[in-house]
Order: sequence, then structure tokens, then C-alpha cells
Amino acid sequence: MKYKAVKEDGSSLEGDYMASIMRNITLFIPLLDAILVIIDKPRLGDNIAKTKVVNV
Repeated sequence: MKYKAVKEDGSSLEGDYMASIMRNITLFIPLLDAILVIIDKPRLGDNIAKTKVVNV
């Protein structure tokens, strides 16, 4: 599936542990994330951490 999470400016998340924590903290609210994915919107964690998922 060759997807990768990057910062909004396209730079790598490598070594940015705070962004990783912020992206994944919302996984404790699975219903909200599932709804956003179903309606084709960015995950809440991506909005908070200012990241996006790209196809590589």
C-alpha cells in the first residue's frame, strides 16, 4: 500500500516524535476517526499534528 505520513510542507516525520504522538493520540477515539475516513476527510490526528498521508 505504499503510503507515508509527512508534514504539510512535504518534509519527513523522521525523528519528530511529538508529531507522531499527536497523530496517534486520536486513535483512542476510533469512531470519530472512522467517520472522517469514510467521508473522505483527513483524520483528526492529521489535522492536529499538521500532517498528511501521501502515496509514494
